[in-house]
Amino acid sequence: MARRLSNNTAFLLLFVAIVNFATSLADKHVHVVNDILPIAPTLNIHCKSKDDDLGEQALSPRKEFNWSFKDNIAGTTLFWCAMNWKDNNGKTLDQSFDVYKSSIVCTTDCWWSARVDGIYFYDENQRNFVRQYVWNTSIRRPLL
Repeated sequence: MARRLSNNTAFLLLFVAIVNFATSLADKHVHVVNDILPIAPTLNIHCKSKDDDLGEQALSPRKEFNWSFKDNIAGTTLFWCAMNWKDNNGKTLDQSFDVYKSSIVCTTDCWWSARVDGIYFYDENQRNFVRQYVWNTSIRRPLL
């Protein structure tokens, strides 16, 4: 009986230690910057997770939208964004993608840069922005 209680106590202590460690982890920060230059349009962005809708944002050139959160204990936190902007010909360019999930490698800050030719992610190992996505293009016409 004493051996069984000892194993249960050890398991309980380990569980409490893991929970304490997980909740003490640093906040994660996601940053999205409108670097669509020299065209300089407004970048429309809408980000959300399963639990949080961060609302629609209209980013002027060189402006940033950012938010902070803690990863959940299961490591399944996921945020995604939909973005769009109009080029000089009135063509809408858009893209939707995951801006944060546990498999995306960033320490505490995840940086995204929206540019004319696509969306770039800051790779901490390369110490440089690397293009991850290209814009989808479509011409939006008014309904008749």
